[in-house]
Amino acid sequence: MEGIGFAERLRNLWYRLLLIQGGAETIESLDDELDAMLDLARSPQSGTTTTTGAEQIIYTESGTPHPFAYGGSNIDLFNMAAGDTIRLRLYKKVKSGGVFHLKSDDAVNTYTGPQTIIKQFDGIYNTYGVQVTMELLAGVNFDVDAEHFDAKRGS
Repeated sequence: MEGIGFAERLRNLWYRLLLIQGGAETIESLDDELDAMLDLARSPQSGTTTTTGAEQIIYTESGTPHPFAYGGSNIDLFNMAAGDTIRLRLYKKVKSGGVFHLKSDDAVNTYTGPQTIIKQFDGIYNTYGVQVTMELLAGVNFDVDAEHFDAKRGS
């Protein structure tokens, strides 16, 4: 069923469920197929984190035994004030047992007035790990709201 959308896959599975009448296919085989699909969700790591001056992990995923889709992050810097400077980074692992390597070092964000732009990291596919960090480089600690998404195999 490669190349078709999620809704179409569900329609196909529902149709096959209706046709099961003692054949080779079972509810269990269909359940296994559903479990193998990626399930996009808002990460429970989403929320508010207060900066500390150290590089802080605000999203991490590295224990997944199957490929997954990191759906991206939206980071709201609205609470920045005069004198604040923050750096946002995206890291990625490329092998089992490997270490996180810098994939994207967002331009350092310095307060220039009320922040109305959401900083965004786009999604990537991965198997071994993705991590997003923030680091206050100058200024006074403040709250950062972030929303992260990922798609993992169902359970």
